[in-house]
Amino acid sequence: MKKFLVVIIFSILLFNGAFAQERAERNVDVAFPQMKKFFYQMDRSVLELPQVEGYSVLKADFHLHTVFSDGYVWPTTRVEEAFLEGLDAIAITDHLEYRPKASYFSSNNHNQAYEIAENTAKRLGIILIRGTEITRDTAAGHFNAIFIKDANIFEKFVNKQKPSDPATIKNALDEAKKQGGFVFWNHPWDKQPGTRAIWHPVHTELLKLGLINGIEVNNRDRYYPEIFKWCNDYNLTLISNTDAHNPLFRLEDGSYRSMTFVFANERSASGIQQALNNRQTIAYSQNYIYGDEKYVKLLFANAVSLKTIHTNEKSFIVELKNKAGIPYNIEVKDTDGLNVSQRQFILKANGNCALILDKESLVKGKTYRLKVEVKNAHVAPEKALDYEFNLIP
Repeated sequence: MKKFLVVIIFSILLFNGAFAQERAERNVDVAFPQMKKFFYQMDRSVLELPQVEGYSVLKADFHLHTVFSDGYVWPTTRVEEAFLEGLDAIAITDHLEYRPKASYFSSNNHNQAYEIAENTAKRLGIILIRGTEITRDTAAGHFNAIFIKDANIFEKFVNKQKPSDPATIKNALDEAKKQGGFVFWNHPWDKQPGTRAIWHPVHTELLKLGLINGIEVNNRDRYYPEIFKWCNDYNLTLISNTDAHNPLFRLEDGSYRSMTFVFANERSASGIQQALNNRQTIAYSQNYIYGDEKYVKLLFANAVSLKTIHTNEKSFIVELKNKAGIPYNIEVKDTDGLNVSQRQFILKANGNCALILDKESLVKGKTYRLKVEVKNAHVAPEKALDYEFNLIP
């Protein structure tokens, strides 16, 4: 037995020696290189949007919470999340009506989260917008006031015995207006019967007073077409936000957080506010977009291009290329009499696909029309974008 063990050990040593010699002869280093020093790598996953002439198309989340109200993250974390996901702007909108009871927060400075996050935002190039959430019971509901000057002033409109008392909502929103703020109504379905969005008389009154400028057509992953209709009927800006309280991560299907695409004249806080006032936005959530036809069409037209890549006697092949991070669900509606290889398809994010078109009497050099419906791009409630390509075989 001992002799057997000696033979085994000797064989192992001999093998290792031979291997070491071979490695030396081949000059192959099989070990991992030693790290010189620790470093932190910030891996970014950015939702790519096309350039649109005349606009800076910016990505923003205007509804975020931190530990300074009922959120679970530090203010600087919100900025870092935005940077890693490629956003241009965020608004931290902690509730006025309640704050944590820990001694650190006892100052009751409602601007504190903004002040803590400000330097990080400057360092990472994120446009940080000062804001607050004005929280009231239904029917008035919750409102975000952004681009305000001082959140502390709003505390005088809070009923200390019943913080969500809606009686002072007009005074609070009027203060936001005086501070030059932009006000939008948050999640209109919240605490409503059947969790359906309901327009109440108080909202008509606030609208007449010019105290509502927009509505969240989408909050987190919930969208209602009737809110889109309200925005069109009352000339209000479409907004989409996360309303995040917990840390933010990419969704399991690979899509990005809910956000608002802003068609601004420049990449600045004032450029964003001007665009919001002019209703130059698209609401985005779970790879669906909702907005005025002008901006939805501009986004699609600058993202998707078509070219002919092959032609013969009776058929030709066209390639559709998407340079945006949004996949498009496309259905072919009309082809000017051409047969098409597929009527419905997904044009993947940053991808391309080919269509084969043929006709017995194909005319070379003639312009044919390819009319499509982009089913995940909505230009009105229950109405998808219609778009037309020109085809030349």
